Amino acid sequence: MWSSGLRARLGVRHLVVGALALIVVAVATLALLSGRSPSGPAPEGRSLGAQAPGFSLASLQSPGSTVALGSPDGRVTVITFFASWCTDCRKDIGVLADTSRHLGRTVRFVGVDVADTRSAALTLVRSAHLDYPVGVDPERKVSILYQIPGLPSAVFVNGTGHVVGDVVGAITKQELMSWVQRAEA
Repeated sequence: MWSSGLRARLGVRHLVVGALALIVVAVATLALLSGRSPSGPAPEGRSLGAQAPGFSLASLQSPGSTVALGSPDGRVTVITFFASWCTDCRKDIGVLADTSRHLGRTVRFVGVDVADTRSAALTLVRSAHLDYPVGVDPERKVSILYQIPGLPSAVFVNGTGHVVGDVVGAITKQELMSWVQRAEA
C-alpha cells in the first residue's frame, strides 16, 4: 500500500516533470516561430537554382516610384524582408545598412517592408540610415511569392538571377558576406 505522503510526493514529482516538459516544448515552439533557421539553401518551392521571381512594389522612400526586381544585371542581389514591428528586424537592419554601404554598387540590395505602416517603416529605415530601395508589401504578395516563413529574411540571388540561398532570422555580417561570396561564385 502506498502511504498518502508518498503518493503526494510522487504526484508533485509528476507535476514538476510534466511542467518542465511543457516548458521545453513551449521554448522549442517559440524558437521555431521566431523565424530563426539555419542558413541553407532555399526552401522547397523556391528551390536552389530557380529563377528569382520578378516583382514591382511601391517605393517606401519615394512615393509615386516603384522598387522592382526584374531582369538580372550581372550583380548579386540581396532581397531583405523586414517590418518595423519585428524585434529581430530592428537588430538586423543595422547590419544590412552597414554592409550595403560597405559593398557599394557591387552588390544590389532591395528591401521589402512586410505588412507594416508607412510611418513606422520609414522611421526604422531612416534611423538605420538604410540607403537601398525598399518596396512596401502590405498584403504580403511578394513575401508569399518568395515563400518567406518568417521575418527578418534575406534571399540571395546570383548575377544570372537564380536563387542560391536564404537566411531566416537575424543575420550577422559574417553570414551576409559568406552568402554574397557564395552567390558570386
